[in-house]
Amino acid sequence: MVSLDGIASGLDTTALIDSLMAVEAIPRTILTNKVSSTQTLISALQTLNTRVASVTTTAENLAKAGSLALTKGTSTDDSIAVATKQGAAPGSMAITVDAVAARQVSVSKSMTSWGGDSTLDITRGGTTQTIALDPTSIDSVVKSINDSATAGITALKVRSGTAADGTAQYRIQLSSKDTGAAATFTTSLDTDLVTAASDAQLTLWADSPDPAVRTTITSSTNTFAEVLPNVDITVSKKTTAAATIAVSSDVDAQTAAAKKLVDDINSVFSLITANSTVTSTTSSTGASSTKAGIFTGDSTARSVRTGLTEAISYPVNDRSPSEIGIELQRDGTIKFDDAAFKEALAKDPAAVQSTLSAIAARVQKVGDAASDKFDGTITGRITGQQNLVKSLGDQVLSWDDRLASRRSTLERTYAQLEVQLSNLQSQQTWLQGQLATLGTNNTGAKK
Repeated sequence: MVSLDGIASGLDTTALIDSLMAVEAIPRTILTNKVSSTQTLISALQTLNTRVASVTTTAENLAKAGSLALTKGTSTDDSIAVATKQGAAPGSMAITVDAVAARQVSVSKSMTSWGGDSTLDITRGGTTQTIALDPTSIDSVVKSINDSATAGITALKVRSGTAADGTAQYRIQLSSKDTGAAATFTTSLDTDLVTAASDAQLTLWADSPDPAVRTTITSSTNTFAEVLPNVDITVSKKTTAAATIAVSSDVDAQTAAAKKLVDDINSVFSLITANSTVTSTTSSTGASSTKAGIFTGDSTARSVRTGLTEAISYPVNDRSPSEIGIELQRDGTIKFDDAAFKEALAKDPAAVQSTLSAIAARVQKVGDAASDKFDGTITGRITGQQNLVKSLGDQVLSWDDRLASRRSTLERTYAQLEVQLSNLQSQQTWLQGQLATLGTNNTGAKK
């Protein structure tokens, strides 16, 4: 609608309508503020849910039997790496590295251009396969070999000198993709052997004076899997003297595993605390205002904190968790004492495992109840708040339509008033003119 601001009345009707609409829009403003605060709460709840889920995963792992059966492997020779997995048993033995695994490397005769066939036969393990070559050039032959998914070898063009006429000479180097004796190959291309494919070899109990005890094992790679149960050995060079490999309990890893549970729970607590803080501010005019955190008085956050606190701090079989270094502090956080945990572990590892597993099982139960993706209390709260945002959004849209209709009505009303006032002003002007004319006529009649 065309604005008729003050055309007759001189009033700023647009500003007047805006003021009226601001009053009319107060319910909508309240709704949008509610949407904003609810979305903030949803974001905080989602972060809380993620952290509780992390606690639950950590607790689930620690609740398992043998969760503290963490070991580390060591070697007296830096060229021998010992990797342990859960379940590895402590122990040691002497070994020597008699050989490391190698891949076959062969090279062709020198050539200035490709003068061979358009196919290449490759034989491995008694089986021969033929691959097609692009005989256009040495480069195209090399590419054909490297592009083959089944050749099992790689090709490399190598400058090998200069012919009598000054033309560059090249050799094609062929290498097996895998190491180990089983990677040995022959080809229809005339080649010379540079390095033979071979297995890695270890001698176990290498320090035994009895040859019958010393045992040789081989591997196609430089990694020997499961030499000991759940223990892998990787070698990088041949050794001349026996090296001792050992598997022992990894106290640092065990301590870190327990500490992670405490750290994860404290992370949940810190989030709840940060979002429950009440802050007071003073404006430049001296006015004071107080703002409560999004979790202040929130029953869901309070329930999570209470549940986790009880789960990690309550006694296990009449023994306090503080005996293994887990202590509840005055400020509600949990302290983990590394030294106390290691001391308890050294005295009675089975008791520490039992206590920690029981605590972890309780924490897992609380975490599952809160963060389960289907029926967790936090999950349900998030879903409820998301539904509320949708409902509030629908109400805001309804208010938008209502306010648009109201503004249109006001604009029409004030426009009509301006038109009517303009008409009245025109009539007034006409009447004033008529009255002036009557006054002139009356004066002439008296003469």
